[in-house]
Amino acid sequence: GVQTCALPICVALTVPPFRPESIDAYEVGFKSTLLDRRVRFNGAFYYYDYKDVQVKLQVATGTATYNGPSAEIYGVDLDLEVKPTDNLYMKFGYQYAHGKYKDFTGALFAQQAPLGYYLVTPGDASGNRMVLTPKHTLAASAFYDIDLGPSKLTLNGSYYYNSGYFTEPDNLLKQKSYNLVNASVKWTGPNENVSVTVWGQNLTNTAVANVLGMQLTSQAAPYNALARVSYAPPRTYGVTLGFKY
Repeated sequence: GVQTCALPICVALTVPPFRPESIDAYEVGFKSTLLDRRVRFNGAFYYYDYKDVQVKLQVATGTATYNGPSAEIYGVDLDLEVKPTDNLYMKFGYQYAHGKYKDFTGALFAQQAPLGYYLVTPGDASGNRMVLTPKHTLAASAFYDIDLGPSKLTLNGSYYYNSGYFTEPDNLLKQKSYNLVNASVKWTGPNENVSVTVWGQNLTNTAVANVLGMQLTSQAAPYNALARVSYAPPRTYGVTLGFKY
């Protein structure tokens, strides 16, 4: 059977059932092709209204889910593609998102204890920013082809900016803003059946947490918890060989 608890969640092999999340989504946008199809500019404005929004939580036995009553996200998404010459292609993207919990009186709040662990108790996250929802993101990339007779060399560089986001409804733990830079050089042989790519990712060796949150370690209220974090890959580089047949 399913264990019942006073709080929205329990530290056990079984957790209380959670309700399905529902969303009312509204979106209006445009698409355009300009300058003899060398420029494409698309945009969308959106509003998402969530009910029974689902929130993940790490517990000693795995991942659990509980519900917040309501939340909303609204913003804009813009994309621009430009091909000024036959050899050069560029792409840009920008997104603004305003996400907040409209009503979340059953959220779990963490407060650091003197010995380094955290005490987690129910709190009111109404008005707090939604988890994993950065306000601003920006992406840009460019490809440039160099003809080498029967073969081709392609230079690629990309940039990504994220303004940062919270990972818990109490807005205690936050991934700060960060920048990522990637680059590659690809040689493609005749008939495009052989390729060699030299690449590097996260060239600035930026630390980005892909898991940052609380892990409950006890069942007695207030719950004991530890902050846990794991990171996305650091600077990586390598060579990729490609074959088509």
